[in-house]
Amino acid sequence: MTIRRAFALAVALAFASPGTAWPQQSGETIVSKAADSADKGDYRGALNQLDALARETAMAAPLRQRICTVRAEALLGEAYYDQAVAPARAAVEQFDSLSKADRADGLLLIARIEVQRGDSAAASAALERALATATEADGPVGLRTLKVEDRVALVLSTSQPAEAERVIRGVIGRADQLPDPPVRDKLRFLNTLGITLLRQSKFGPAKEAFESARNGRRELLSDRHPETLESTHNLGVALRRLGSVKEADSAFAEAFRIRSEVLGPDHPDTLITRTMIVRQLIDKSDFETATTEAQAICAALTARVGESNVRTLEAMGDLATAQFDSGRVSEGVQTYRRSYSLATAIPRRDESGSYEHRPRMRGPTLQIRSVRRGALDIPACPHGDEEDLRRREPGYDRHSP
Repeated sequence: MTIRRAFALAVALAFASPGTAWPQQSGETIVSKAADSADKGDYRGALNQLDALARETAMAAPLRQRICTVRAEALLGEAYYDQAVAPARAAVEQFDSLSKADRADGLLLIARIEVQRGDSAAASAALERALATATEADGPVGLRTLKVEDRVALVLSTSQPAEAERVIRGVIGRADQLPDPPVRDKLRFLNTLGITLLRQSKFGPAKEAFESARNGRRELLSDRHPETLESTHNLGVALRRLGSVKEADSAFAEAFRIRSEVLGPDHPDTLITRTMIVRQLIDKSDFETATTEAQAICAALTARVGESNVRTLEAMGDLATAQFDSGRVSEGVQTYRRSYSLATAIPRRDESGSYEHRPRMRGPTLQIRSVRRGALDIPACPHGDEEDLRRREPGYDRHSP
């Protein structure tokens, strides 16, 4: 069964009238297993488990709400962002009996999805609502509030990375004071700290943050969990910026290999890591290999997320760079013209949050990328003073869905 069909069936199921056609505990068991699979990063497994419920016709509202939430989480993890919107919104909007805590969790999930879709207005509105609801439910130092502030720090890091660093350090400090310190969430906060440092060109401290986050996630989750691979990739970025070429190569190779196995070769996260390998090749003057790889990445991203997606546009920029440097000037010009045309037609930028500073730029490369970067800017986020949703610097890994 395709994911699209499974999505449609599950959403229809979520709105079905409750009844007694099958044992309730059986449904709860299946959903619990699906939630556990999604939590472990087995998003396809979670979707397959939920598909088993699509043949049933009746269940209680709380279980239907949970199905919507788990399905949205799994679709987000699989990078089917558009398909994740409906179940995520249904989980919040179609069930009046939700607690404030569950509503805050649902609003944060919606925000995370909208960030990946590039819908800045929807994402910032959801973050604002999630923060207000989480504060009301858990108080200003509750874990839900800290989780939302973590996402807000990522938003803020684009325009005000120093302020974002202050925010996330405050989150980490308050998390340390909780009665039962949330280890997994603290590792996520540490990864966010690394992002804010990287955006201030504090590459040494960023490396330390990513290395600590990766090691902690390996121990807590496994070396194959998507969150661990996020930190592995980001560590590679920091090493790259420090000029540690061999170490960066090793980190990217590990992230790419395992992501290909766990998420699939055409998953955007896998392709982001593959893009970083292309940039390493360009830096080593292996332009022919870089060109071949960049062409394959562009084709895969176009098929998965569309030609106008910022991920695809950035891959096209790398392809053009490789073409120019290999002497294929006319091909490079055509690639840049195509990416420029697509970029200037985009009213807002993608916000997926994988971080990577661009490789050195010169000549047409610098000019076209400067124009494209400006074309992808969006208005400030309404939450806070000067926040705006994170600019997606290619290669800077967002995963933490």
